Amino acid sequence: MRVTRPLTLLLFLGSLHSLAAPIAPQDLLNLIPSSPAGQNLLLSEQQAAAAWNAAQAALGLKVNAGGNYSLNTSDFSSTQQSGSVNLSLSLPVLPWGTAFDGLKTAQRNLKSALLDARDARNILNSKIISGYYSVALAELDLKLAKENQTLAESQLQVAQQQRGQGTASLETLLQAQQKVNTTQASTLKAQNNLEVARSTLGNTLGLPLPEGEFTAEVQSALPDRTLQQWTTLALSQRSDLQKAQMKLESAQEALNQAIEDRWRPNATVSSGISSGGLGIDLGLNLQTGVLSSSASYSFQNSTQNTSSQTGYKVSLSASIPIVDGTQDANIQTQQLNLQSASAALDTTKQTAILDVKQKYSSVQLARLQVQNSNSNLELAREHLKVMEARLKAGLSTSLDLTGAQIALEQAQKDKTSAEVSLLSAVLDLLAAAGQPFGGAS
Repeated sequence: MRVTRPLTLLLFLGSLHSLAAPIAPQDLLNLIPSSPAGQNLLLSEQQAAAAWNAAQAALGLKVNAGGNYSLNTSDFSSTQQSGSVNLSLSLPVLPWGTAFDGLKTAQRNLKSALLDARDARNILNSKIISGYYSVALAELDLKLAKENQTLAESQLQVAQQQRGQGTASLETLLQAQQKVNTTQASTLKAQNNLEVARSTLGNTLGLPLPEGEFTAEVQSALPDRTLQQWTTLALSQRSDLQKAQMKLESAQEALNQAIEDRWRPNATVSSGISSGGLGIDLGLNLQTGVLSSSASYSFQNSTQNTSSQTGYKVSLSASIPIVDGTQDANIQTQQLNLQSASAALDTTKQTAILDVKQKYSSVQLARLQVQNSNSNLELAREHLKVMEARLKAGLSTSLDLTGAQIALEQAQKDKTSAEVSLLSAVLDLLAAAGQPFGGAS
């Protein structure tokens, strides 16, 4: 009884520690929005959305008002006053104008920013989930190290007693002492590893870790899909493929724009009407696609008579590029850019297919490792039953039974480690298929 007392005391203290509130991975994921990393992700999304809103606003109606007034005199016996007020409006109406081009660019930038934010969120979620189970495994390692140390100390006490009784050699005693030293070093190492794991997780989260035990079961459920189904999903959902496709679309639009600019005339159509001091003008720039209108009223008091006749005007100005080496070179450049974007998309597709295949194989291998750890766990349980029977029959000692109990806990820890590896492989496959995960959208 005296030999097993330290181990009993350790288990009792461990049971008191287990009364602490458990912490689940989702509890840490829920802290992301308030973490520095979460705030940075939100800020990047807001910046992209603001650029999109600005591009949309550029398509709206613009109104400007102005005026002037002057007072002239030569001898202060008579004065001449004049002035005007004006109102101007402009609105992009033709789809090839710069405002519409800016809208398309902002739309692609917004989509790209959202895809980048999704990838960054997946990476952050994966690090937090992996960090959580790193802490959980480190806690199990520390628990096992302490139990092995306590068992070694108990075995040393037995060896000392047997040495005193003359039934154990000096070599046996020294081996028992060496085992104690080894287990003490293992306990210290496990303690350091736990502190490092907690610090790493805290740094990833950017917030103090909540108090509690990291004892949640490993959840590694995965939708039942074939390799071909995962590949098809990846080809439609992966961020790098979507961004490569957007670059190809942008290159095609740039080429089309360059060809249109090469032959589109720089033309302006305008018309106006004036009567007395009132004048109204309307114009359309065919190159920029902007429709503009203005109205003005001028007044003056002087001895001169102001004509009140109504006047009309219509004007058309245009220039057509016949020979323009710069624009021809620009077309060739855009054609090369389109070819490059197409080749980059094909390369990205092949990379994605290979990535999914590798991640899918890793999941299958991890599942086999979990099955193997389950078999080892069953074997450890059967060994414990045998040791319990041998103890009852007087064929083994309580220390042998304690060793079997620790071996069972080691097998349980190895099973948890295999499940964590499977979870990591599952998260990698989800990321390879372009799927969000972790509970934070």
